[in-house]
Amino acid sequence: MASGACDVPQAVGAGCTTVSTTLIGTLVEIRDTFLVLDGNTHVMLPPGLKVKDLVVGERLTITVTRKSGRWTAERIQRGPV
Repeated sequence: MASGACDVPQAVGAGCTTVSTTLIGTLVEIRDTFLVLDGNTHVMLPPGLKVKDLVVGERLTITVTRKSGRWTAERIQRGPV
């Protein structure tokens, strides 16, 4: 694991505080403030992000940012199947 301001080795020394990436997984649980994907991956939900039409068991592609060790969703798409 990298040391410094960021959570991934590529970002060490870059002076970054936020890292963006895409997570793909199966939705296991929906909570008020976060989603749980397979592999026990927790993704925080920012206020205003709509998730009412998501269904447990479907595959999701989630664009996320990671700051202070937490994934936060920016965009959620269904698929790939």
